[in-house]
Amino acid sequence: MALRNFLKFRLPLLQHRQLNQSISFIPVRASSFNASEEFKDYDNHPDVVVTKNPPEWKYVERLLGYQVIPKPTVKSEYPSGWTAPNPELYKDLPYFIERTKNYMLPVYLHITFRGQRRTTLIKNIEGDIWQLEQELNKVISKRVQKRIFSRINEMSRQIVFKGDYVTLIQKYLADRGL
Repeated sequence: MALRNFLKFRLPLLQHRQLNQSISFIPVRASSFNASEEFKDYDNHPDVVVTKNPPEWKYVERLLGYQVIPKPTVKSEYPSGWTAPNPELYKDLPYFIERTKNYMLPVYLHITFRGQRRTTLIKNIEGDIWQLEQELNKVISKRVQKRIFSRINEMSRQIVFKGDYVTLIQKYLADRGL
């Protein structure tokens, strides 16, 4: 009765009259293994054809993932803004940042405590990690006009900055050729 009173104001008149009649439901499980019919005949199923025909196989290869990530083609500028490492610019630097397997700079933003804490993480640093931290600290503090807190972990080759400075650090590292 409560359902009818609730739905009386929500449904059109035609559906309201249908609710006054008794409705019975039959529970049916649409996709249960036990309820499915037993397999009987192979004739109704298509045959599987194994092909080694190269013209057909090229369409399958497009769907498969790469075994090895291909090296990017060398261009002066990419539409995404990505820049390739430039050995001529970074050969004199006392530090080096190894790119990820997808050729991206390993600079990440970590958001914790329900969005209240933001930290910027730089990974895969080789060489003088202390000088890199000093240079980045100068660049960031000059930009934001306040003191920047950072943490260096030499064992894991990482620097962590308190705050969201991912784009600023990526731009600085790309300008240095890393």
